[in-house]
Amino acid sequence: WFPGHKLLRESYQTLIEQINKKDDLGIIIKPKNPKNLEIRLGKDIYNELITVINKGKCILLIGEKRNIPVSLAALASDLCIHGHALAGTAGLEAALVGCRTIMLNREQVPIPEYLSPIEKNIIFSNLDDTMDGVTEYLENSRKDNNFGNWTDIIDTLDPFRDGKAAYRIGSYINWLIEGYEQGLGKEIIMAD
Repeated sequence: WFPGHKLLRESYQTLIEQINKKDDLGIIIKPKNPKNLEIRLGKDIYNELITVINKGKCILLIGEKRNIPVSLAALASDLCIHGHALAGTAGLEAALVGCRTIMLNREQVPIPEYLSPIEKNIIFSNLDDTMDGVTEYLENSRKDNNFGNWTDIIDTLDPFRDGKAAYRIGSYINWLIEGYEQGLGKEIIMAD
């Protein structure tokens, strides 16, 4: 289901070009799987990435022993770009900590119904429109308050808003596993 290295390379190349063009633009990159990033990007783009890192215009968040949470990058950012609408969990995590978040949907996957109220403010179908929107938002002194704004739907996605969603999901999954280990049927487990 991975959209492929080509789209990843295009995304990184575009971001690198943008930060090289603009003196006041920097980027924090939090790759899903940093272990083989060099292979997936290819030598040339990876070397360009290292160059902008060495210039101090890019931070690549890579954990040594564990994955760094998306929320860390989001909290340090003015705006987050989620790379693929195929899986929106990172975008949701960024939005949940209050960061304006937009999503790329180059694969043209159907957008989930819960995003429809804010779709026009957060979904972009290509890199050019995405970067135009980002540039306009960041450079305009009269910022579009709707750009990347999830406020209208955020409470339906996480009504607790207490930072403990991972704990609740983990507990839920644990209860499911315990039910299966006890030999209970799925209907009983779900009811419990």
